[in-house]
Amino acid sequence: MAQQPEVTGRSYPAGVPCWVDTEQPDVEAAMLFYGGIFGWEFEDTAPSGGTGRYVIATLDGQDAGAITGAGTDAATWNTYVSVDEADAAARHLLSVGATLKSAPADAGSGGVQAVLADPEGAELRIWQARERLGAQAVNLPGGWNFSDLYTTDNEAAVAFYTTAFGWQFATWTSES
Repeated sequence: MAQQPEVTGRSYPAGVPCWVDTEQPDVEAAMLFYGGIFGWEFEDTAPSGGTGRYVIATLDGQDAGAITGAGTDAATWNTYVSVDEADAAARHLLSVGATLKSAPADAGSGGVQAVLADPEGAELRIWQARERLGAQAVNLPGGWNFSDLYTTDNEAAVAFYTTAFGWQFATWTSES
């Protein structure tokens, strides 16, 4: 069994999924729903209204994830991968087949983020932490545990993510 990387006082190690957020058409309804099922409390970090709203979800005082009103018609979950330097990471990801959807940009004092898509079109995000180190409430009831990737080409996904972040993969079957 692989060891879980330790979340340090600085940030997650580079290449480790570190954060999740969900884009919602109705932030208030999402807060009621997720607060009710996960026990989350919320802290607004951006002004209310419009597409700029970003609400940090906390669990027992620790960051668990976020909800944003991104002007979307359908709910979407996003996973962020920790990087040391967003510009260099974006260049590396582009060199191994990713597509840039949103260049590295300041996310306030929290950090720097970018949005890319893998060669099969699955969206991924990178995060260079500053003040927002990543999810702290993880692997516990109400906290983030893992993210799935749905792909039609497992071999291509394994090749991309191995090269992109140095990830290792295990295969499970129904007999596992």
